[in-house]
Amino acid sequence: MPQKPEQLPDSVEQGLAPELVTVLIEVGQALVANLSTDAVLAAALRVVQRVLSAEASSVFLADPDTRDLRVYLADPEHDGALKSHVQPKGKGLSGLAAEQGRAILVADAYQDPRFDPTADSRTGFRTRSVLCVPLRVLGENLGVIQVLNKKGGGSFTERELILLQAVASLVALALDNARKHEELLQAQRLATVGETIASLAHCIKNVLSGINAGTFFINEAIGKQDLAGVKKGWQIADANMKFLSDLVLNMLSFARRREPVLQATDVNRLCNEVLNLLAEQAREQQVEVKLQPHKNLPKIKLDSVGLRRCLLNLLGNAIDACAEKKGKVTVSVDGHNDDCLYIRIADSGAGMSAETLKKLFTVFFSTKGNRGTGLGLPVSKKIIEEHGGRLQVDSVLDQGTTFTIVLPINSPSK
Repeated sequence: MPQKPEQLPDSVEQGLAPELVTVLIEVGQALVANLSTDAVLAAALRVVQRVLSAEASSVFLADPDTRDLRVYLADPEHDGALKSHVQPKGKGLSGLAAEQGRAILVADAYQDPRFDPTADSRTGFRTRSVLCVPLRVLGENLGVIQVLNKKGGGSFTERELILLQAVASLVALALDNARKHEELLQAQRLATVGETIASLAHCIKNVLSGINAGTFFINEAIGKQDLAGVKKGWQIADANMKFLSDLVLNMLSFARRREPVLQATDVNRLCNEVLNLLAEQAREQQVEVKLQPHKNLPKIKLDSVGLRRCLLNLLGNAIDACAEKKGKVTVSVDGHNDDCLYIRIADSGAGMSAETLKKLFTVFFSTKGNRGTGLGLPVSKKIIEEHGGRLQVDSVLDQGTTFTIVLPINSPSK
């Protein structure tokens, strides 16, 4: 059966050049726009089938272990029936093209002893003319691109074989890039999972150590009937259990997409409730906390549960930031004519450097050492963005920090 000749006459090459350039530009544009394997192959098949006026097309990828060919993607009409089809290594036209690394052109498939009709039996399709071109990069066989049946009858020509070979070269490069991109993403995901597990394990280990210390004091004090010792031990254990509870809640908030449950909320009252919840923490650290409510502010539709968690994170951080200086935290509620609500949490603490600000919303990054989980700020930012708002931060080293929650007053229901 005819295959690509070793060398084409100059007249054929010259006549093919304009069409080849046009096809390569079109295929190149389609492939450059995609990184995933599925998208790369789907784009290639669409162009190939249209340009070659073919009835069907498919891409076989080589199994890395057996080197058998598996149909990875076919044209929409035949993709379902062929999805599980496997072409044994070196068998059939596609298997031979892959094994030999050579293109194959067949005018009448059923007259060629190399043809394997198994796929036709599964799909009810009747193969006539066949083009098979291997997908190879740096000597490695990635698979085969196959085109079947010229529309309107007749056979594919050597001219069309050359076009498919040119397209296959681009597809193989794009496929190799997509594969390497996916391998890199997988490696990054695994690295991120490893870092996450290590960070959580370290954090939980510290919490458990605190709980163990508290229970040790309690047990010792019970034996001595020392009520003050029991109280001290309980305070230690309770603080660490609260820390663990906050960690779990923040993890749940960060890990899953949560649609805000919007309901009419008195924002001034909500802020005051959060201040009351943290009043004891502020008192122990000798930090003054003040609320500046917005006068005449109507109830606003927002997710009060999510905003409460956000305020607890931000206000708790602000109190901690002021602890050494025994400073001041001010929570102010403001509304403007731009249909946005502003809640500012300003502290007179140590402030942050430009380098710290860049990392501030990175998961597990914390300026508190073992006292922080590194989840509070990413969770707060996520909650606000789920409302269609934004979380801003301004900080001056040694002067203080202001976090500003900006929420659309008429938050759309999602």
